[in-house]
Amino acid sequence: MMNLYFFILKYYVCNIYKKLYCWLLLVGKTKAERWAANDGHKYLKRICEQCGKEFYPNSIRQRFCNTDCTKAHQQAEKEKKRFAEKGEHTFRQKVCEICGKPFWPSNGQEVLCSGECKTINRRWKPSRTNGQACAMSLSGTTT
Repeated sequence: MMNLYFFILKYYVCNIYKKLYCWLLLVGKTKAERWAANDGHKYLKRICEQCGKEFYPNSIRQRFCNTDCTKAHQQAEKEKKRFAEKGEHTFRQKVCEICGKPFWPSNGQEVLCSGECKTINRRWKPSRTNGQACAMSLSGTTT
């Protein structure tokens, strides 16, 4: 009984190794043919997405011929994203701290949208003379 078990096991293992060996020969043959067809390169020729030159990639995911084209493409994408977000404005759109409306600041430090919000902000600042908050409403009365 034990001999029969080992015979069956040996048969299956040999069969598996035969199939693996044949598969490796087949893969090796197609690989060699592929390399010969590509002038000794692993992957097919591609065209650089940035400059349009033909090149042989080093990996399947390579899209650009060199690092200069990669950096130029990344910079162009970054500028395109910024333009989509800001348009012709220099600074990003902010939300006014007083009224909550979105506005385009003229400099990077601005946090208030209009003169009205700036006057409201000045009235609500603490008094410098006595250190107490001078809570003024829009009408200008103190509480």
